[in-house]
Amino acid sequence: MRGYVTTGPAIDPAALTAPGNVEIVATAPHSHVLAHANAVITHAGHGTVVRALAAGVPILALPHGRDQADNAVRVSTRGAGITLSRKASPRKIATATQRLLTNVGYREAAARLGVTIRRDAQAGDLIAELEEAGSARTEAVGTTRCMGAVPAARLG
Repeated sequence: MRGYVTTGPAIDPAALTAPGNVEIVATAPHSHVLAHANAVITHAGHGTVVRALAAGVPILALPHGRDQADNAVRVSTRGAGITLSRKASPRKIATATQRLLTNVGYREAAARLGVTIRRDAQAGDLIAELEEAGSARTEAVGTTRCMGAVPAARLG
């Protein structure tokens, strides 16, 4: 098995050590890496989740915050991956990764979601819908920019 780790800008890859079958880099183009991946282990940020699923690659999600827990739940409830606590032990992570690699159902579910994601992205319908909604909102509020705030009374 081979591993490919991206650290992002917060950690210098040279500061980490890894066995010979693992490469550590700061960044990498998702399209190049995912073409060779059998599983993705991620914090479940939107970009990585969508790109992994678009490539038909199942996900082991270890959410840390923001939208990541929601993304992880969506992946696991659709059978395209597994969610663990970000504090999961190395043994639990290894066991979950082995499940992703040996249970074809995860790859099949990721592939089904990938078909939908690629179709929607190619159609451009979502982009058109967002642009239309933004245009309508701008017209409704005049020159004031609206960021989707909801009055507290409506949150009730």
